[in-house]
Amino acid sequence: MESLQQYGRNKFKRSPLYVVPDYEALEIHSSDSDIIYSKTAMPTNKVRGYLIDKLEHPTFKLIKLPFEFLPTKPQSQLPPAWILEIVDELSIDAYSLGMITGLVYEFSVLERNIPGKGRTLTMCFSNYSIRFIACYNSTTRTTTGILFTMVGNDTADSIYQHIEDFLKQSKALFQNHCLLPMALLYSEMHNVIEVASNRRVNRVNYELIHEGNREEWENYREGLRWSQLSLNLARKITNYLQKQLDIMANQELTKTLPMDIVVERASIREAFDILEPRIAQVTFHIEWRLQSNSDYMARISRKLMRQDTRASIELTRAARMDSSSMKVIAVMTMIFLPGTFFATLFAVPSLNWDKEEVVGERFWIYWAFTVPFTVLIIGLWLAITQRSQMGDMWGSR
Repeated sequence: MESLQQYGRNKFKRSPLYVVPDYEALEIHSSDSDIIYSKTAMPTNKVRGYLIDKLEHPTFKLIKLPFEFLPTKPQSQLPPAWILEIVDELSIDAYSLGMITGLVYEFSVLERNIPGKGRTLTMCFSNYSIRFIACYNSTTRTTTGILFTMVGNDTADSIYQHIEDFLKQSKALFQNHCLLPMALLYSEMHNVIEVASNRRVNRVNYELIHEGNREEWENYREGLRWSQLSLNLARKITNYLQKQLDIMANQELTKTLPMDIVVERASIREAFDILEPRIAQVTFHIEWRLQSNSDYMARISRKLMRQDTRASIELTRAARMDSSSMKVIAVMTMIFLPGTFFATLFAVPSLNWDKEEVVGERFWIYWAFTVPFTVLIIGLWLAITQRSQMGDMWGSR
């Protein structure tokens, strides 16, 4: 087990995550009969002390740490060492911390009994744009989490906003370990729905087929594929929440619980019953969109293929005309070539323009060579290029 913990620490140290010092703290706690939700900026030198501060009453604390991917970062931009110190202090599973540094869509919860701290849960969550790790102590009913959000990523900003909205609306549940998974489920579902109902894509006139149109569809299909990964994460979260709700239901049958806990669990069940059925609905919608996308891409391909075929036919027709012209030129050249050749070869004046008898006595020699060789060359050309046609012609006779 210790080797896995060390592996996680080393993986985090070597990760290409550069934490940008622009931290923000979300906190929920109770004061007398009121439940207080607050959001404050947090300077770097106070983050560690704030997270490991052991309060006497249940508290929900979440720190947002913006990050950038720097694959070739200098030594000065390694992940800050105080993050590992916080992980050790809060008994967060270091192996889970190492796992969220990669580009893996993951949600997991590890339960451990730690001497002196009791039952603790380590929750880790990661997708392309955010990384999240948290610890819940069932003895103190305190949640402490670190949320890494990608700088300049609209999806990361949207997910964080949805998490914040859910925490505000459900702040009365801040002592329950299911609050964070519910917030993550809420944010993932909204993220998926936003991609699946992309209005900008839906307004495109797909009957006007062009390369820009086709690229738009391909980008949309890529977004739907990413949404399928998010839906898989949502299913993992709902499976975990379903098990926890079943455990709670069994406890309520065997124990007499305080009314505030019963109300709290009923609220979680109500929120779960609202979100869980939407997964199947959104899954069907995304699958239908992907099928529609594939059908339309096939239609575009067929139309472009027809256009290419017509263009090929026109090119073939033009090439045939060019071929006929070249053939005429070649035949004419072939007819006149022997005469030209022998006229040059002999280079003997055969016509006496300065005498009464222009045609010399030996002019017949020119024709004696030219005519046979012309016939010979044409015959050779026909024999070589038109052999099959001539064979068919003679065979038919």
